[in-house]
Amino acid sequence: MYARNELMMKTAMPKSRSALEELDEFIGLDLPRKFRHFSCINKHWHGRKIVSCGTRKPAPPLSKERRNAKRTKPMNLQLSAIYIYPIKSLGGFAVPSACVEERGLQHDRRWMLVDADNNFLTQRNHPQMALLQVSLPGDELVVTHKTTLDQISIAQKPETSQMLSVKVWDDTCPAVAASPKADAWFSDLLGQPCRLVYMPDTTKRRVDTRYAVADNHTSFSDGYPFLLIGQASLDDLNGRLTGPLPMNRFRPNLVVSGGEPYAEDDWHEMQVGETTFFGVKPCGRCTVTTTDQETGETGKEPLKTLAAYRKRGNKILFGQNMVFGRQGSQISVGDAVNVLSTRGR
Repeated sequence: MYARNELMMKTAMPKSRSALEELDEFIGLDLPRKFRHFSCINKHWHGRKIVSCGTRKPAPPLSKERRNAKRTKPMNLQLSAIYIYPIKSLGGFAVPSACVEERGLQHDRRWMLVDADNNFLTQRNHPQMALLQVSLPGDELVVTHKTTLDQISIAQKPETSQMLSVKVWDDTCPAVAASPKADAWFSDLLGQPCRLVYMPDTTKRRVDTRYAVADNHTSFSDGYPFLLIGQASLDDLNGRLTGPLPMNRFRPNLVVSGGEPYAEDDWHEMQVGETTFFGVKPCGRCTVTTTDQETGETGKEPLKTLAAYRKRGNKILFGQNMVFGRQGSQISVGDAVNVLSTRGR
Protein backbone atom coordinates (compact mmCIF):
# COMPACT_ATOMS: atom_id res chain seq x y z
CA MET A 1 0.00 0.00 0.00
CA TYR A 2 2.80 2.41 0.95
CA ALA A 3 4.64 1.74 -2.35
CA ARG A 4 1.42 2.34 -4.32
CA ASN A 5 0.80 5.65 -2.60
CA GLU A 6 4.41 6.72 -3.11
CA LEU A 7 4.15 5.89 -6.79
CA MET A 8 0.93 7.93 -7.10
CA MET A 9 2.67 10.94 -5.57
CA LYS A 10 5.67 10.66 -7.85
CA THR A 11 3.70 10.18 -11.06
CA ALA A 12 0.89 12.66 -10.38
CA MET A 13 3.09 15.67 -9.64
CA PRO A 14 5.49 17.44 -12.04
CA LYS A 15 9.13 17.38 -11.03
CA SER A 16 9.39 21.16 -11.39
CA ARG A 17 7.42 21.53 -8.14
CA SER A 18 8.01 19.77 -4.87
CA ALA A 19 5.73 16.91 -3.96
CA LEU A 20 4.81 18.73 -0.79
CA GLU A 21 3.64 21.84 -2.71
CA GLU A 22 1.54 19.71 -5.07
CA LEU A 23 0.08 17.88 -2.12
CA ASP A 24 -0.94 21.16 -0.48
CA GLU A 25 -2.63 22.32 -3.69
CA PHE A 26 -4.40 18.97 -4.15
CA ILE A 27 -6.05 19.02 -0.73
CA GLY A 28 -6.51 22.80 -0.53
CA LEU A 29 -4.24 23.42 2.46
CA ASP A 30 -1.89 26.30 3.07
CA LEU A 31 0.11 25.03 6.01
CA PRO A 32 2.91 26.94 7.72
CA ARG A 33 6.29 25.57 6.74
CA LYS A 34 7.05 24.27 10.22
CA PHE A 35 4.07 21.89 9.96
CA ARG A 36 5.01 20.49 6.55
CA HIS A 37 5.95 17.02 7.63
CA PHE A 38 3.62 14.06 7.43
CA SER A 39 4.57 12.73 10.83
CA CYS A 40 3.60 16.08 12.44
CA ILE A 41 0.12 16.33 10.95
CA ASN A 42 -0.58 12.58 10.81
CA LYS A 43 -1.80 12.36 7.21
CA HIS A 44 -2.61 9.08 5.50
CA TRP A 45 -3.37 8.26 1.89
CA HIS A 46 -6.39 6.12 1.09
CA GLY A 47 -6.49 5.64 -2.65
CA ARG A 48 -6.72 9.03 -4.27
CA LYS A 49 -8.31 10.66 -1.21
CA ILE A 50 -6.47 12.18 1.77
CA VAL A 51 -7.87 12.16 5.30
CA SER A 52 -6.41 14.37 8.06
CA CYS A 53 -6.33 12.72 11.47
CA GLY A 54 -5.86 14.93 14.54
CA THR A 55 -4.63 17.96 12.58
CA ARG A 56 -4.23 20.99 14.90
CA LYS A 57 -4.50 24.43 13.39
CA PRO A 58 -1.72 26.81 14.45
CA ALA A 59 -2.79 29.62 16.78
CA PRO A 60 -3.11 33.06 15.17
CA PRO A 61 -0.16 35.35 15.86
CA LEU A 62 -0.46 37.64 18.86
CA SER A 63 -0.88 41.36 18.29
CA LYS A 64 1.89 43.66 19.53
CA GLU A 65 -0.31 44.74 22.43
CA ARG A 66 -1.03 41.13 23.46
CA ARG A 67 2.67 40.22 23.22
CA ASN A 68 3.57 43.12 25.49
CA ALA A 69 0.78 42.17 27.90
CA LYS A 70 2.11 38.60 28.12
CA ARG A 71 5.63 39.84 28.84
CA THR A 72 4.58 42.47 31.39
CA LYS A 73 3.62 41.14 34.77
CA PRO A 74 0.99 43.36 36.44
CA MET A 75 2.66 45.52 39.09
CA ASN A 76 1.11 47.08 42.17
CA LEU A 77 3.59 49.90 42.67
CA GLN A 78 3.47 52.53 45.38
CA LEU A 79 5.68 55.41 46.45
CA SER A 80 6.95 54.26 49.86
CA ALA A 81 9.49 56.97 50.76
CA ILE A 82 10.67 60.46 49.74
CA TYR A 83 14.07 61.87 50.69
CA ILE A 84 15.55 65.37 50.42
CA TYR A 85 19.24 66.30 50.74
CA PRO A 86 19.38 70.12 51.00
CA ILE A 87 23.21 70.34 51.16
CA LYS A 88 25.00 68.14 48.66
CA SER A 89 26.73 65.11 50.24
CA LEU A 90 25.40 65.85 53.75
CA GLY A 91 22.77 63.83 55.56
CA GLY A 92 19.23 63.97 54.16
CA PHE A 93 15.85 63.26 55.69
CA ALA A 94 12.52 61.66 54.82
CA VAL A 95 9.39 63.73 54.17
CA PRO A 96 5.74 62.65 53.77
CA SER A 97 5.30 64.81 50.64
CA ALA A 98 7.33 67.13 48.46
CA CYS A 99 6.92 69.80 45.83
CA VAL A 100 8.35 68.75 42.48
CA GLU A 101 10.35 71.30 40.53
CA GLU A 102 12.10 70.98 37.20
CA ARG A 103 15.57 70.85 38.79
CA GLY A 104 14.54 68.41 41.55
CA LEU A 105 12.46 68.20 44.70
CA GLN A 106 12.08 71.57 46.42
CA HIS A 107 15.22 72.39 48.49
CA ASP A 108 17.03 69.26 47.26
CA ARG A 109 20.77 69.95 46.76
CA ARG A 110 20.30 73.69 46.37
CA TRP A 111 23.26 74.21 48.73
CA MET A 112 26.78 72.83 48.36
CA LEU A 113 30.17 73.02 50.07
CA VAL A 114 33.15 74.02 47.92
CA ASP A 115 36.88 74.10 48.64
CA ALA A 116 39.30 77.00 48.27
CA ASP A 117 39.30 76.49 44.47
CA ASN A 118 35.47 76.45 44.36
CA ASN A 119 35.36 72.73 43.51
CA PHE A 120 32.55 70.76 45.14
CA LEU A 121 33.21 68.67 48.25
CA THR A 122 31.83 65.15 48.47
CA GLN A 123 31.77 62.08 50.72
CA ARG A 124 33.91 60.35 48.12
CA ASN A 125 36.93 62.20 49.49
CA HIS A 126 35.49 63.34 52.83
CA PRO A 127 33.39 60.51 54.29
CA GLN A 128 33.04 62.48 57.55
CA MET A 129 30.51 64.67 55.71
CA ALA A 130 28.02 61.86 56.32
CA LEU A 131 28.05 62.84 60.02
CA LEU A 132 26.54 66.25 59.27
CA GLN A 133 22.77 65.95 59.44
CA VAL A 134 20.59 68.63 57.85
CA SER A 135 17.03 69.62 58.79
CA LEU A 136 14.74 72.39 57.55
CA PRO A 137 12.68 73.89 60.36
CA GLY A 138 10.92 77.02 59.17
CA ASP A 139 13.12 79.30 57.07
CA GLU A 140 16.40 77.92 58.35
CA LEU A 141 18.88 75.18 57.59
CA VAL A 142 19.97 73.44 60.78
CA VAL A 143 23.09 71.27 60.55
CA THR A 144 23.93 68.95 63.45
CA HIS A 145 27.01 66.78 63.91
CA LYS A 146 25.70 63.29 64.67
CA THR A 147 28.33 62.41 67.28
CA THR A 148 29.40 65.70 68.90
CA LEU A 149 25.95 67.30 68.50
CA ASP A 150 27.58 70.59 67.47
CA GLN A 151 24.96 72.61 65.62
CA ILE A 152 24.55 75.65 63.44
CA SER A 153 21.48 77.45 62.08
CA ILE A 154 21.73 79.06 58.63
CA ALA A 155 19.15 81.27 56.95
CA GLN A 156 17.79 79.73 53.76
CA LYS A 157 18.10 83.11 52.07
CA PRO A 158 21.79 83.84 51.35
CA GLU A 159 23.33 86.40 53.68
CA THR A 160 25.53 87.85 50.94
CA SER A 161 25.16 88.83 47.30
CA GLN A 162 28.63 87.62 46.34
CA MET A 163 28.54 85.51 43.19
CA LEU A 164 31.02 82.69 42.71
CA SER A 165 31.78 80.40 39.78
CA VAL A 166 31.69 76.86 41.19
CA LYS A 167 32.42 73.45 39.69
CA VAL A 168 30.41 70.22 39.89
CA TRP A 169 32.22 67.55 37.89
CA ASP A 170 32.57 69.04 34.38
CA ASP A 171 29.99 71.77 34.93
CA THR A 172 30.81 75.32 35.95
CA CYS A 173 27.88 77.41 37.14
CA PRO A 174 27.10 80.59 39.11
CA ALA A 175 26.30 80.34 42.83
CA VAL A 176 25.85 82.73 45.74
CA ALA A 177 28.03 82.70 48.86
CA ALA A 178 25.52 81.74 51.54
CA SER A 179 26.97 82.57 54.97
CA PRO A 180 30.41 83.60 56.28
CA LYS A 181 29.47 82.16 59.70
CA ALA A 182 28.68 78.80 58.08
CA ASP A 183 31.96 78.90 56.15
CA ALA A 184 33.94 79.09 59.39
CA TRP A 185 31.89 76.36 61.08
CA PHE A 186 32.23 73.87 58.21
CA SER A 187 35.95 74.69 57.74
CA ASP A 188 36.61 73.88 61.39
CA LEU A 189 34.70 70.58 61.30
CA LEU A 190 36.16 69.33 58.01
CA GLY A 191 39.69 70.55 58.74
CA GLN A 192 40.08 72.56 55.53
CA PRO A 193 38.94 75.91 54.13
CA CYS A 194 35.49 75.63 52.56
CA ARG A 195 32.44 77.73 51.76
CA LEU A 196 28.71 77.12 51.63
CA VAL A 197 27.10 78.24 48.37
CA TYR A 198 23.50 78.41 47.14
CA MET A 199 22.12 77.87 43.63
CA PRO A 200 19.75 80.75 42.74
CA ASP A 201 16.80 80.32 40.40
CA THR A 202 18.71 82.22 37.72
CA THR A 203 21.33 79.46 37.46
CA LYS A 204 20.50 76.90 34.80
CA ARG A 205 22.58 73.73 34.93
CA ARG A 206 21.67 71.34 32.12
CA VAL A 207 21.68 67.58 32.45
CA ASP A 208 23.75 65.52 30.02
CA THR A 209 22.17 66.23 26.62
CA ARG A 210 22.76 62.61 25.55
CA TYR A 211 20.06 61.55 27.98
CA ALA A 212 17.85 64.62 28.35
CA VAL A 213 14.23 64.32 27.30
CA ALA A 214 13.91 68.06 26.71
CA ASP A 215 15.88 71.07 27.95
CA ASN A 216 16.19 69.49 31.42
CA HIS A 217 18.04 71.12 34.30
CA THR A 218 19.25 69.98 37.69
CA SER A 219 20.55 71.44 40.94
CA PHE A 220 23.92 70.55 42.54
CA SER A 221 23.16 66.81 42.16
CA ASP A 222 25.79 64.67 40.45
CA GLY A 223 23.95 64.80 37.16
CA TYR A 224 20.17 64.37 37.29
CA PRO A 225 17.38 65.94 39.35
CA PHE A 226 15.81 62.72 40.71
CA LEU A 227 16.98 59.25 41.70
CA LEU A 228 14.51 56.39 42.10
CA ILE A 229 15.19 52.96 43.63
CA GLY A 230 12.85 49.99 43.97
CA GLN A 231 12.62 48.54 47.47
CA ALA A 232 12.69 45.08 45.88
CA SER A 233 16.12 45.88 44.44
CA LEU A 234 17.55 46.66 47.86
CA ASP A 235 15.87 43.57 49.31
CA ASP A 236 17.50 41.43 46.61
CA LEU A 237 20.91 42.99 47.27
CA ASN A 238 20.57 42.50 51.03
CA GLY A 239 19.81 38.83 50.41
CA ARG A 240 23.29 38.53 48.87
CA LEU A 241 25.15 40.42 51.63
CA THR A 242 26.33 39.04 54.98
CA GLY A 243 24.59 41.98 56.67
CA PRO A 244 21.72 44.13 55.32
CA LEU A 245 22.25 47.77 54.41
CA PRO A 246 19.74 50.63 54.81
CA MET A 247 18.40 52.59 51.85
CA ASN A 248 20.34 55.70 52.92
CA ARG A 249 23.55 54.15 51.54
CA PHE A 250 22.18 54.90 48.06
CA ARG A 251 20.72 58.37 48.73
CA PRO A 252 17.59 58.12 46.55
CA ASN A 253 14.86 60.73 46.28
CA LEU A 254 12.05 58.28 45.59
CA VAL A 255 11.63 54.71 46.83
CA VAL A 256 9.00 52.49 45.20
CA SER A 257 7.57 49.32 46.72
CA GLY A 258 6.14 46.44 44.68
CA GLY A 259 7.35 44.94 41.41
CA GLU A 260 10.43 42.87 40.71
CA PRO A 261 14.04 43.61 41.68
CA TYR A 262 15.71 46.03 39.25
CA ALA A 263 12.51 46.49 37.25
CA GLU A 264 13.19 50.25 37.42
CA ASP A 265 16.16 49.75 35.06
CA ASP A 266 13.76 49.72 32.11
CA TRP A 267 11.15 52.27 33.21
CA HIS A 268 10.95 55.16 30.77
CA GLU A 269 7.82 57.20 31.47
CA MET A 270 6.09 56.87 34.81
CA GLN A 271 3.39 58.65 36.75
CA VAL A 272 3.61 59.14 40.53
CA GLY A 273 0.23 60.35 41.72
CA GLU A 274 -0.50 63.08 39.18
CA THR A 275 3.16 63.86 38.42
CA THR A 276 5.06 62.39 35.50
CA PHE A 277 8.75 61.56 35.29
CA PHE A 278 11.06 60.13 32.65
CA GLY A 279 13.71 57.56 33.49
CA VAL A 280 16.77 58.47 31.45
CA LYS A 281 19.57 56.09 32.52
CA PRO A 282 20.43 53.64 35.31
CA CYS A 283 22.61 55.19 37.99
CA GLY A 284 26.30 54.26 38.07
CA ARG A 285 27.31 53.93 41.73
CA CYS A 286 30.42 55.27 43.44
CA THR A 287 32.26 54.84 46.74
CA VAL A 288 29.71 56.96 48.65
CA THR A 289 27.63 53.78 48.89
CA THR A 290 30.42 52.19 50.94
CA THR A 291 30.20 54.90 53.64
CA ASP A 292 28.09 54.18 56.71
CA GLN A 293 25.84 57.23 56.92
CA GLU A 294 25.61 57.01 60.71
CA THR A 295 29.28 56.55 61.60
CA GLY A 296 31.23 57.82 58.55
CA GLU A 297 33.15 54.53 58.41
CA THR A 298 33.92 53.06 54.98
CA GLY A 299 34.20 49.51 53.67
CA LYS A 300 34.00 47.47 50.46
CA GLU A 301 30.29 46.74 50.44
CA PRO A 302 27.95 47.00 48.66
CA LEU A 303 30.13 47.66 45.59
CA LYS A 304 32.00 44.38 45.95
CA THR A 305 28.79 42.35 45.78
CA LEU A 306 27.07 44.56 43.20
CA ALA A 307 30.07 44.27 40.87
CA ALA A 308 29.48 40.52 40.61
CA TYR A 309 26.10 40.90 38.93
CA ARG A 310 25.28 44.57 38.26
CA LYS A 311 28.35 45.72 36.36
CA ARG A 312 27.81 47.04 32.83
CA GLY A 313 31.03 48.12 31.16
CA ASN A 314 32.90 50.07 33.84
CA LYS A 315 29.73 51.08 35.72
CA ILE A 316 28.04 49.37 38.67
CA LEU A 317 24.34 50.13 38.32
CA PHE A 318 21.76 50.57 41.05
CA GLY A 319 18.72 52.84 40.72
CA GLN A 320 17.24 54.97 37.94
CA ASN A 321 18.08 58.59 37.15
CA MET A 322 15.02 60.64 36.23
CA VAL A 323 13.96 64.03 34.91
CA PHE A 324 10.70 65.91 35.35
CA GLY A 325 7.87 65.02 32.96
CA ARG A 326 5.01 66.95 31.47
CA GLN A 327 2.70 67.56 34.42
CA GLY A 328 2.25 67.61 38.18
CA SER A 329 3.84 69.52 41.03
CA GLN A 330 3.52 67.37 44.17
CA ILE A 331 4.14 63.80 45.29
CA SER A 332 3.22 62.05 48.54
CA VAL A 333 4.10 58.78 50.22
CA GLY A 334 1.39 56.28 49.31
CA ASP A 335 0.90 57.63 45.77
CA ALA A 336 0.28 55.00 43.14
CA VAL A 337 3.13 54.57 40.66
CA ASN A 338 2.13 53.71 37.10
CA VAL A 339 4.73 52.75 34.52
CA LEU A 340 3.48 54.22 31.23
CA SER A 341 6.27 52.95 29.00
CA THR A 342 9.52 50.99 29.21
CA ARG A 343 12.79 50.94 27.29
CA GLY A 344 13.59 47.80 25.35
CA ARG A 345 16.88 46.13 26.12
